Amino acid sequence: MSYNGPAIAAAVQEAKKHDKIKIVCFDAEPITLQYLKTGDIDATIVQKPYEFGYQSVKVLHDMIKFGIDSTLATLPQDRIIDTGVEVVTPKNLEDYQKKIG
Repeated sequence: MSYNGPAIAAAVQEAKKHDKIKIVCFDAEPITLQYLKTGDIDATIVQKPYEFGYQSVKVLHDMIKFGIDSTLATLPQDRIIDTGVEVVTPKNLEDYQKKIG
């Protein structure tokens, strides 16, 4: 869940154990990014929601333009399109935030 990273960071801060515990979490909630900025979270794995939309529309477009069977033949055998993830750390946080606007 996206709230786990900030909750873990708060608990580690409270226990004064950040120098002993690395925190890697999931999602780019604003509070998670804030903890990244302060160095209390070491990394977060983020999805690429633009790719969800782009790939969905591309498949539908191709089905209309080239036909369903032809399009399905171009998909991976399991028909799963991996849209990828990105690792955001304090080092690349500023670039990530610029990219997402």
